Amino acid sequence: MPSSSLVSGARTTASRPPRQIQYSLQSLPLEILDLVIYHLDRPAAIALARVSPAFTAPAQARIWRQVNLSVNPHYGKEPRVCPHEEESRGHRDWMANMLYRASCQHDEAMAARVKTVMLRADERRLGTIEHIKLVSRPTSVHAVLQFLNYASPNLRSLEIGSYYPVVGDWDDETLDLNWLIRELSFPLLTHLRIGNDSLRFAQTLAEITRTAPQLVSLDVDLQHWLKSPWLFAEPGPLRHFPRQERTRIRKLRLKFGDAPGAASNNTEKNIEPALALLEHCPDLERLTIQYDGSLRSAVDRVTDVIDKHKTLQRLFWPFSLRSMEAYVGSRESASGLTVIVIYTCDWSDMLERIPSPAHLESMVLLEPYTKRPPISSIQPTIAQAMLPSLSNAMRRSRQLRTIQTVHTLENDVDKGEIDVFDRLEAMDTSHTYTAYFTSLRHPSSSHELFYARILLSHTEISDTPVPHQTILTAAIPPNPLAIRYKANDGTLREKVYRKEDEARWQIFTDFQGEKVPLEVLEEMRGVEETEGEWEGRGIEVGDEAWKSKHLQPLVPSI
Repeated sequence: MPSSSLVSGARTTASRPPRQIQYSLQSLPLEILDLVIYHLDRPAAIALARVSPAFTAPAQARIWRQVNLSVNPHYGKEPRVCPHEEESRGHRDWMANMLYRASCQHDEAMAARVKTVMLRADERRLGTIEHIKLVSRPTSVHAVLQFLNYASPNLRSLEIGSYYPVVGDWDDETLDLNWLIRELSFPLLTHLRIGNDSLRFAQTLAEITRTAPQLVSLDVDLQHWLKSPWLFAEPGPLRHFPRQERTRIRKLRLKFGDAPGAASNNTEKNIEPALALLEHCPDLERLTIQYDGSLRSAVDRVTDVIDKHKTLQRLFWPFSLRSMEAYVGSRESASGLTVIVIYTCDWSDMLERIPSPAHLESMVLLEPYTKRPPISSIQPTIAQAMLPSLSNAMRRSRQLRTIQTVHTLENDVDKGEIDVFDRLEAMDTSHTYTAYFTSLRHPSSSHELFYARILLSHTEISDTPVPHQTILTAAIPPNPLAIRYKANDGTLREKVYRKEDEARWQIFTDFQGEKVPLEVLEEMRGVEETEGEWEGRGIEVGDEAWKSKHLQPLVPSI
């Protein structure tokens, strides 16, 4: 018979609760811990490195993944309390002295920062650097390039901030020229941003893109004076500047302009690097162009690239809708554009200058052409005849569905946001639509009925032929509230509009050059047993709807 002590011991062991395992960050496998720390921001990684020695090494990799080699641009500036009167010589001398002192203090701070980072960096830390942000100053160019040379094998992203020189001209100490002399190479670099005035020599852009063969995203600002290589005082070891080669760039923001105060031939030399780069990006998918100039030849070369790029899907056009119609709309295009962002347009452009690339799905305006009405606005009850230019645009652009006005994007473009299209996709744009386009198609024929609902603050009041004597009299200025168009019978007609106090939704229809009343659309919807409005392009509608008695005069062949 077992003793009571053994029995009680067995009961105690059986009744003891199972031991709970304590989990913590320190108990995680190193691979899992690295993944967790990878998603921390830099301040959080610095705080984690101070918690325990076990986290120091993994956190160091996150801390050194991004390195900032820049100083606040306002560093060294002091309050401007001038003891002299404005526009006096004493005031000018005082201002020059203040700017010089601020520039010297900024240079010293920049050199000290680069030196500090260089002293802390070792081979292991340099191997973890993926992103570098810097501003090139004359006193730190060589130190910055030395650091870039050490970090270049694993570098994925590089941002060179804008630098506006205050005193003197520092041709010998430019970042781009020394970049070429040192023959740097970035085998894994995929994103590069070059700020205004960071490059001084025009042809160095070709070499920079050549040294980064994996580059797919480039944001470059060349809207400043670019020097030619023969203006360099001492030739040095660099004997020639390279030509632009083919790149793999898929996302490009290119900002350039005419040389200020220069002759046309110098201006063409100033913008040639930007145009050459644009022409050597055959895989381009997203393009943001900002050209501040007046050369027609430059715009023609840009539009040639747009027309020939079948891979180009999204475009930011820096001009008005009227200029786009003049440059792009008059030629055959092989472009695969699906989204176009345009600065502005006039109210009449919405009726007669809609762009018509074959694959276009949406257009976005940055500046509103009219004020949006209140949500409770009265819906239109009648349809208006569509201008031939609008129906032709819908016929060519069979995917075009909407037009939006998103004025908040203008700030992103001005700030240099290369991902302006990603920003647009992430926004709530349900309240920004100003036009909808729909078309109904017969399944076994080429007949197509076009329907457009557009927000306008102008209402049509007349549609009359233009008198022959008015056509011959060129001295009479055109009516700003009128649109002239060529009708299907070849006659020149004029629609006159009246400006209203507020914008209203207006409906325009077209079938074989004739207006289709809304009652016909309602009957077609009833035959098809469709509730609500049709939305989309190329909606197939059956024979019964097309053979309605109201449609027989319009479609006798069906």
